[in-house]
Parts: sequence; C-alpha cells; structure tokens
Amino acid sequence: KSSPESMSIASERQKKIINAIESLKPKMKEVIMLCEINGYTYEEASKKLNCPIGTIKSRIFNAKKELADKLEDLL
Repeated sequence: KSSPESMSIASERQKKIINAIESLKPKMKEVIMLCEINGYTYEEASKKLNCPIGTIKSRIFNAKKELADKLEDLL
C-alpha cells in the first residue's frame, strides 16, 4: 500500500513532469507526445508530421535534453 506521503510525492513529481513537457516549444512537445507518450516510431511520427526522420530525431534529442535540464532534481 502507498502511504499518503508517498502518494503526495508521486503526485508532485507527475506535476513537475507535465509542466516541463508543457513548457517545451510546440514542435518539440509534439514529437515527445507522439513518440514517448503515444508510442509512435520515428518513422510513424515522420509520416504524421510530414517532415524528415532526421528532424524527428533532432527534435526528440533536443526535447529530452531540455527536459533533463528542467527535471534535474528528479533524476
């Protein structure tokens, strides 16, 4: 069973992650949502967004780097 304290900590952690994702630039947020949240492959995201796969990879890389910086205290 989870204690109220651990549930509160988990909730705060989740809020920080959501806020960090929401603060990303729209194009980076879009690829993070597609690939990391919704499970699209890079190829599927590339087709859906009508852009080269290299662009998808670049946006994912930059978004993950920015999220890591913003969520450093959670790592």
